[in-house]
Amino acid sequence: MTDPLAVAATAEAERLRTLAEAAPPALDDEPADAAAIDVLAANVTSPAPPAEEGAVAAADEPAGDTYSTAEAAQLLGVSERRVRQMVAEGALPASRNADGAFRLEQEAVNAERARRRAEAAESALAGEGPKRPAPAVDVAALAVVVEAAVGRALAGQRAITERAESLLAAERAALEAERARRLELEVEVATLRARAEVAAEASASAQAEAARRRRWWRR
Repeated sequence: MTDPLAVAATAEAERLRTLAEAAPPALDDEPADAAAIDVLAANVTSPAPPAEEGAVAAADEPAGDTYSTAEAAQLLGVSERRVRQMVAEGALPASRNADGAFRLEQEAVNAERARRRAEAAESALAGEGPKRPAPAVDVAALAVVVEAAVGRALAGQRAITERAESLLAAERAALEAERARRLELEVEVATLRARAEVAAEASASAQAEAARRRRWWRR
């Protein structure tokens, strides 16, 4: 004889699975609502054993061997797409049923859920809050800053160039003045040499004339 409670639990589990698979996927790392996880885990359990056995199935670990991708996504707090990626990566063992849908091993999903909860607890104890997105960059303001920096660099380079050109012009002028002074000195030396030659010739002529006169008086 079929247990009415078992039939109702099975129908409710199928209804929840259909609704979850039809719902839009959540973000990959969006946390699942704890109440929704507990309700889902409680509803997808296999029928409770007869009352005389006195056993009740655990809420977080439904009886049965596998979860659907929607159930695993709800339990792990990720999207169904992420669950399928984890299956493809080998992080979650799974098989396909007669309809071609993935069925994930319950033990592996629960272990992954426990691992994620442990990591979250360690992060909370270490004082690690949720990662904040990097502040947006104001491109216009950054362009103004860069333009100002480039302008200052160009102005400094222009000043250095003008200073170098000024020093070069002064050095060139000094060289030209030195060359002109040398030419003047050379002219002065040539003039003095010519005068000395003229004076020497005049002296020689005077001495010759004096000697001639002495000879004449002796006669």
